[in-house]
Amino acid sequence: MFLLNIVFVKNIREVKHNIERFNEEIDQSSPLNKKLKTFQQWYYVKELNLFAPSKYIGYQNMNAHLYEKVLPFLDGRETVEILKKYFQQIDCPNLEQQLREHFEGRIRRKIKLNVLKSEHALIEEECLKVNDNGNNQQSNVEDDGNTEGMQRVRDTTYYERDSANRRRAIEIHGLQCKACGFDFEKTYGERGRGFIEVHHIEPLSTLNKTMKINPKTDLIPLCANCHRMIHRKHDEVLSIEQLRNLIELQKSFNEE
Repeated sequence: MFLLNIVFVKNIREVKHNIERFNEEIDQSSPLNKKLKTFQQWYYVKELNLFAPSKYIGYQNMNAHLYEKVLPFLDGRETVEILKKYFQQIDCPNLEQQLREHFEGRIRRKIKLNVLKSEHALIEEECLKVNDNGNNQQSNVEDDGNTEGMQRVRDTTYYERDSANRRRAIEIHGLQCKACGFDFEKTYGERGRGFIEVHHIEPLSTLNKTMKINPKTDLIPLCANCHRMIHRKHDEVLSIEQLRNLIELQKSFNEE
């Protein structure tokens, strides 16, 4: 009978309400504190600058007392599916570090971080800027570039990138996607001006040591879609030529 009152959230307003309540109760409720290491799916709302787990925010009017009572009967996979309507996953070491610091390292080692779809692009851009600003490299680098790929261990391993190499690659190759030709400024106007992702032709994660990056030969601008398609399968990273062939092949199918 009790579980009949548990229903999924129906709008983003209810989600935000739950996120705020979770952060209010986390300091007051020892049961919630004890559960921190069990949460795998975390959700972040930049507007609130708050994090919360899926099983807490996916049901209407959740609170610590209710959560403790219904916990054994809840399936986190259900709330993850519901929340996909509003959130999408992001890979941002800086934001993940912020989450860990917020809860004083009391969360599990491997997590998945999700942000609002409406805030994803801005957060991703800020994540890149934080990485760029942390490098403190001068912009007038030679074409042979600077060293990249040093492993830094936090709770996860990421690969250090050099902002000067990115800037030089854009100066050399321009702002159009080199796979499909997409131009952010032509499509989005002022908002898209100067924006493009830069792809490492040889993924840094495949390197066994640091190496010097040549922005002319080792980096290439790609739109977000093409960049994701190249890396979509971790065990099958495509070359630029392979991706171009896929695009041309699909075009020919569509024209038939």
